[in-house]
Amino acid sequence: MQNFSKFDFENLANQVEERTLAPEMFDHLAHMRLAVFYYMKLGFNDGLYEVLSQIRQYANHIGAHDKYHATLSYALYRLLLERLEENYGEIKETGQDLDIALKEQLSNLNKSHVLEHYTEFTLDSEAAKQSIILPDRRPFDSDSKYEPEPYRLEKGSQPVLISMPHNGTLIPSAVLNTMTDAGKGVADTDWYLRILYDFMREEGCYFITPKYSRYVIDLNRPADGAVLYPGANNTELCPTSTFAFERIYQDSGSPTEESINSRIDAIWRPYHQAIAETLDEIKQIYGGAVLLEAHSIASQVPRFFDGTLPDFNFGTNEGKSCSNSLAKLIEEFETDGYSKVENGRFKGGYITRHYGRPDENISTVQLELSQRCYMDENSLSFNSEKANAVTPVLRNLIVQLKEFVNLNV
Repeated sequence: MQNFSKFDFENLANQVEERTLAPEMFDHLAHMRLAVFYYMKLGFNDGLYEVLSQIRQYANHIGAHDKYHATLSYALYRLLLERLEENYGEIKETGQDLDIALKEQLSNLNKSHVLEHYTEFTLDSEAAKQSIILPDRRPFDSDSKYEPEPYRLEKGSQPVLISMPHNGTLIPSAVLNTMTDAGKGVADTDWYLRILYDFMREEGCYFITPKYSRYVIDLNRPADGAVLYPGANNTELCPTSTFAFERIYQDSGSPTEESINSRIDAIWRPYHQAIAETLDEIKQIYGGAVLLEAHSIASQVPRFFDGTLPDFNFGTNEGKSCSNSLAKLIEEFETDGYSKVENGRFKGGYITRHYGRPDENISTVQLELSQRCYMDENSLSFNSEKANAVTPVLRNLIVQLKEFVNLNV
């Protein structure tokens, strides 16, 4: 590490790693000093994970479990790097005393700045405290430099990949400026799934979540825009109306062909490449894989179906996306009082149909969960009591999917 600061960053890191730092010295400034040190030493990604690991371990060592907040630390790490480089140039090349610069920026950097990127609900969730969750309000300005991927992929230790292609809520500014208020509201999001399924980390699952809203581009549609449900009402690859038939774009406009192709290249292809590569990796390690497409939808959407949707809606493309034994498992799966259907209105979207290769030990299943199972639908708010009731059923599903792969490869 270059020696251009009077403060000994490396000594601080050594004390944290050796668990000899006095607890009273483990404050916000120490956190950010560690962030800068590991960024300098290891680069963005490795530095991020090292600082999170060291903060967690040190906090546990001194019994200060509330000191660890993965998403808050991640967001402050991002914002601090942005500010240092905006004001002083490349951090690794600046000639100014780094600690002085760091203190100057920290004097006006706090949780309120993080809340420009995250809703308070997400930031205060237990899921956000334990692992990094993507922003759900506004992307970071430095995404193109530090994290250009339009998704977040976390690797696991079990042969199950969970994809949540409609969980994203962000909209690029250039697209946002062309949208109506209905479009900006992203009401048709598969709300809170990353939080609802947070147990998947403990179960060792791989999982992938997108940054951007389905209103920008629908990751569960084919890139050529082919209709998935002939004869039924369908939304487009780049939707122009909400589920309630409200216009998404101003002046009855719609994305140009050039804009659609740009979104395919920047958002759609990288997400699908990550799914394909991850399934291949899982199969290589474990001999087989299951992809669970996790979705949710309002219980009543007249555009797509009459009446009220069942609670658990499984889709296997009429059994084509999974092995016969997995189809039987889904058929016999107990939902503990929640209503259930297989291959009803939702038979599985593009991802389920495209990646299911049961003859190669890769099976895919879509679960469209009714939002009434874990939300107050009128206010689009998370209902903890409902979520706590349905979570054991979802967790049991994941456990059975893991056991299925391990027993059938």
